[in-house]
Amino acid sequence: MKTTIKLLAILALMLVTLGQHTPASAAYTENDKWRWTTAYAVFESVDPSGCIHTEVYVYAEETWSEVGLSISQYDTCIGTYLLIASGYAELADSDFRISANLDSATLKTTVDVEDYVSDSSFDVFVDLTWTGTSALGHGTSNYQGHGPGCHEISHDQMRSRAAQASGTVSDGETNFTLEPSEYGVIYSEKFADIYGCHPMTLATVSQQIAAAIGDLENYKYSGAYAGAYSVDPSGCISTSVWLSAGDVIVDPGRGSASSFMDVNVAQYDDCTHTPLLWARGDIGLAEPDFQISGNRAALHKMVTVYDPDRNLVLDDVLVDLTWKASGPLNQNVYTFQWHGPDCQQHGRETWGWREAKASGTISSAEADFTLAPSGFAEIDWDRYVVDWCD
Repeated sequence: MKTTIKLLAILALMLVTLGQHTPASAAYTENDKWRWTTAYAVFESVDPSGCIHTEVYVYAEETWSEVGLSISQYDTCIGTYLLIASGYAELADSDFRISANLDSATLKTTVDVEDYVSDSSFDVFVDLTWTGTSALGHGTSNYQGHGPGCHEISHDQMRSRAAQASGTVSDGETNFTLEPSEYGVIYSEKFADIYGCHPMTLATVSQQIAAAIGDLENYKYSGAYAGAYSVDPSGCISTSVWLSAGDVIVDPGRGSASSFMDVNVAQYDDCTHTPLLWARGDIGLAEPDFQISGNRAALHKMVTVYDPDRNLVLDDVLVDLTWKASGPLNQNVYTFQWHGPDCQQHGRETWGWREAKASGTISSAEADFTLAPSGFAEIDWDRYVVDWCD
């Protein structure tokens, strides 16, 4: 079920959002709404000789009236593809139908596909019926993003049912779906989003995370980042430095804690177009090495950096930095829940960041990589709790 949820999330991200812009006085406001219903199926079969393996993937989408199809045939006995064909087509309203409770769907259409093996195209006639095989699963997710001047809030409702597809996918001579589908799903989703900048009012999404079951993931992260780019007085040698440090607590209150840092230094001679250095060092930290609390952070640690291209080791680089938050708070909250026939899942993630000023030194006996005043720095955090099904 974890795989199913992640697949559904990936499918949602593939959508092109249809925007409806609403004018507002003294503010910018945008509203997005869409509804998506689809069915897809995967067919696999082997011919009586045991040599020719056929795979067919079909999906049909009701909102944007589209069908996609791919067919492949591979001869395992001689190790070569016989067919790799795919194509898309628009659908008429009557070509694809899904029942309201997602327990059945039908697709009857023609798709022109291109075969990349023979460099030719041909029509494929699709006549399939999906029949639900599981109880209906349903879930929701909510997102809130709050920045210094603008806000965003969204709500997503999802439903799905496992299904088996049967019928024909044929070029007029060969039916490529001799057996019912190995995998199939009927799925629907409704999404609404509002984004705007002051002045505006956003509704508060409240989400209560239910009691945990299954496999728990629970962690808390807080850290700091700094980076800068500078050029020496000759105008030739450019130096880039970026560094991060953080604390990770797994299962806060009961689990283990760890701290780490990562530093990267790159130097390039722009006059001769020659890389001079590309070195990196990462190391675990003890509790006194990195301290972070609220709007401040401090890091004091000796680290070794290594450039593998030049086999160069700098084993005495001292990092002594202090961060102080200087920008407004940015915070995001994402929650989700999924209820299936054999699975309950719940999750919540809160993350945010503030721009900061970083000061101090990054230097060794051989070189000084101290951040330039024009550099960028940030303090960030993340809190994540999710209960996956087994």
